[in-house]
Amino acid sequence: MKIRYCVSLLLLCAATIFSKSTTVKAEDKYYKFLEKYFTIEEKYKSKWGQQDGFTYLCEKKDNTVTIVGIPMDKKKVVVPAKINGKKVVKISIMPAFDWAANEEYRNEFYGEHEDVPIPKVEYLSIPKTVKVIDCYEGGWLNEGYCKGMQSFLQNLKKFNVASGNKWYRSYKGVLYTKNGKKLITVPRKYTAKTVKVKKGTTKIADSAFSFCTNIKKVILPDTVKVIEQNAFVCCSLNYIRMPRRLKELGGSAFHESALKKITVYGKVELNGTFKYCKKLKTVVLKKGVKKLGEYVFIDCPKLRSVTVPKGIKNLWLYIDSIFYYRGLKCNLSNITIKTPKNSEMYKERKFLKKRYKIKVKVIK
Repeated sequence: MKIRYCVSLLLLCAATIFSKSTTVKAEDKYYKFLEKYFTIEEKYKSKWGQQDGFTYLCEKKDNTVTIVGIPMDKKKVVVPAKINGKKVVKISIMPAFDWAANEEYRNEFYGEHEDVPIPKVEYLSIPKTVKVIDCYEGGWLNEGYCKGMQSFLQNLKKFNVASGNKWYRSYKGVLYTKNGKKLITVPRKYTAKTVKVKKGTTKIADSAFSFCTNIKKVILPDTVKVIEQNAFVCCSLNYIRMPRRLKELGGSAFHESALKKITVYGKVELNGTFKYCKKLKTVVLKKGVKKLGEYVFIDCPKLRSVTVPKGIKNLWLYIDSIFYYRGLKCNLSNITIKTPKNSEMYKERKFLKKRYKIKVKVIK
C-alpha cells in the first residue's frame, strides 16, 4: 500500500510540474511573440522594453509610455503610473492572436491548433495618468469576433480606475468615460446577473457587453441614444430594457445573444440585429422604427411573433432577406406578424400567407 501511495504521489507531482511548465511555456511564448514583433517593427515604431511582466513602448516625441502587454499569470494587475520615470499615458494591449497583421509571427510561435495564452487577470487597476485605453485590433478568438480588450481579457471581473484620472472612471466595476456618457466595457466575467447602466449614459460602445457569460438582465436608461455594432454579441442576457428614444442601433447588436424577447423603440434601422438568437421568441417594434434591413432574423428557430409598426414600408417585398429562411432554421409558418390594419403588411396578408405561410394579425 505504501509503495502504491508513493507511486501515486510521484505521478501527481509530475503531473503538477508538467502542468505548470506547460503554462509557463505558453506565457513565455507570448512574451517572445511581443519581443519578436516589436524588435522587427522598432524602426517603424517607438523603442520598447519589458518590466515586471509589462511590455511597453517609449514614445520618442513626448517621452511617454504605452503599455502593450500585461502580466499573464497574475489575477490582480495594477498598471503603473510610471515606468523608468516615464509617464504611462496609454494602454493598447497587443493580443497574441492578431491574425491579419501578424500571421507570420503567430505561425512561428503557435501551432495551427494550439491555444494562445490568455491572461489570468481578474482585477485591472488603471492609474490616473492613462488618457487612452484601447486594443491593437481585437479579433476572432475561439467562439467569435469581439473588439478590443473583450477579445483578450477573458477572465476579467472588475475595472478599477484611480479617482484622479481625468479621462476614465469605473462604476460598479464597469469602465466608462470620465463624464459617464459612454459605457466602454463590461468585464467578460462580471459577476452581477443584472446590470443597471449609469443614468446619463448616452452611448453603449462597440462590443461593450460581448461574451459576458453571467449577465441575464440589462437595464438601459432613456438617456441612451446610440447602441454601437456588436454591443451584445454572444452575451448571456435574456432580457433588456431598451431606451425609449434610441437614434442608432448598430449592425449585429444582439448577434447570438440569449435574448428571449425584446421591445425596440426609437428611429432606428435594424440590420443583422438578431442573427443566430436561438432563444428569441417575441420582437415588438414600436412606432418610429424606420426599416428592417437584411438578415435581421437569420436562424431564429423559436421566433413566433414580430410586431411591425405602420411606418415600415415595402417590408413584404424583402421577407426573404430579412428572415433568410432558405437553408436556415426559421420556419415562417410558425411566425405571426402583428401590424395595424392600415399598414402595408396587412394589405399584403394574402400574398404573405400564400407565398410564405406567414400569418398576419391585426393590432390597434
